Amino acid sequence: MKKQFNIGGMHCTTCARTIEKAVSKVDGVESVRVNFASKKMAVEGGNNDLIKQAVKKTGYRIENIDHDHHDHHDHHDYHNHEKHSGYHEDESHNMKNMGSDHMDHMNHGDTKRSFWKFVVSVAASVPLLYFMISEWVGNDFGMEYMAITSLVIATFVQVFIGYDFYKGMIGGLRNKMFNMDSLIAIGTTTAYLFSVYEMFIGNHHLYFETSVFLMTFVVFGKWLEANATARTSQAIHELMKLQPKVAHLVSGGEISVDDIKIGDKLLVKPGEQIPVDGSITKGSSAVDESMVTGESIPVDKTIGDKVVGATINGNGSIEIVAEKIGQNTMLARIIKMIEEAAGSKAPIEDLTDKISSIFVPTVIVIAIITFLVWYFVGGDGLEMAIMSAVSVVVIACPCALGLATPTAVMVGAGQGSKLGILIKGGEPLQKLSQIKNVVFDKTGTLTEGKPEVTDVVSVSKNSERELLSIIASLEASSEHSQAKAILTKAKQDKINF
Repeated sequence: MKKQFNIGGMHCTTCARTIEKAVSKVDGVESVRVNFASKKMAVEGGNNDLIKQAVKKTGYRIENIDHDHHDHHDHHDYHNHEKHSGYHEDESHNMKNMGSDHMDHMNHGDTKRSFWKFVVSVAASVPLLYFMISEWVGNDFGMEYMAITSLVIATFVQVFIGYDFYKGMIGGLRNKMFNMDSLIAIGTTTAYLFSVYEMFIGNHHLYFETSVFLMTFVVFGKWLEANATARTSQAIHELMKLQPKVAHLVSGGEISVDDIKIGDKLLVKPGEQIPVDGSITKGSSAVDESMVTGESIPVDKTIGDKVVGATINGNGSIEIVAEKIGQNTMLARIIKMIEEAAGSKAPIEDLTDKISSIFVPTVIVIAIITFLVWYFVGGDGLEMAIMSAVSVVVIACPCALGLATPTAVMVGAGQGSKLGILIKGGEPLQKLSQIKNVVFDKTGTLTEGKPEVTDVVSVSKNSERELLSIIASLEASSEHSQAKAILTKAKQDKINF
């Protein structure tokens, strides 16, 4: 059974690889894939508690769990598994219903957290910037407090702002991996500790601002990344909101969509969304299925016809019997497909993963060589040798190499879904760059997705404006898509009705 976990605390692609390596060692795990951009981990097999422990040891956390269950047998096994794993039915029910609210909360929380870290880092950088400029121009005001003030500020930034980077580095080292956090932690710590050493031997050339400024720049990058991720995942959030919250039972009373069972008979009134997938047992109507098919003209439905959840009923009341609920509805499957597409790896990511896996240790080796060359060959002393080595590490800190491709895949899938184009994964998205010709099966497919009145022709004594006014008046209370097109035309032509 495949399980999907929301992972908290990741801030670069090497975080994802660290978690993948740790979880792959758990007994019973057949496959694991972690996507940094969507903050999700897909796992086949394994015990939930053991998986959680493995993730926790790397320094990250599991926010919640989604399970795939396709039939009654799977559903039964799922609950048995939950009971043995320490999760109760009511907890798993709550997890399934967290949906878009949880995703929105995670994205908003990451963005807000990154923003305030950046604000605090900037505020901490201002006094150090003042000391640095004052030293250049020979301003002595407040300079007697420079050393102790710089030490306090740099210590605060190193401990509280740098906590996540140290946590990521330790998690990587536990799995015998160097990651991008290692570069940031090593670079800033070296500059900080060297400045502490210089301060206590009475040297006035301190480099506390190097560690603070570096941390500020990196946190600024994390804020920009969190903003991009939050925007691109909003398309999935909007799709989740299409699902109606309540339904009407034929026997009377309202019921939450989450409480609908297969076989329940539901009443759908004119203009309402159809709550779940099912068949019409009574009545007839025209149903707007543009959400699923892209066709703007409502489809006539009568007894025995299938209807899809979240599509819109037209003018007639109908009664339906629920046939597919929860994760088995068409809307739920569409959302899941988009999530999987956003979380899937493109073939080119295998290359970036391989490069990233050797990138960090290579940078560390180059930094060590730089120190040795400057100290023993250049003869410029310990201070210049250390700062040159730190510069190598600092320059290599951004995670652009590993971040660009997964972010591009998620942005592509997210933007496509906003435009009504569902991309099934990273591989199809990558192959799009090779497409030279696109063939459509019919011209009717290439529309704006809604009817439009292009011409009004009157064969009576009434003028065209009068005719449009009469028709608009008759259709003013209708929710039908054709009626909306007529009303739009009347408003554009400034016709009273």
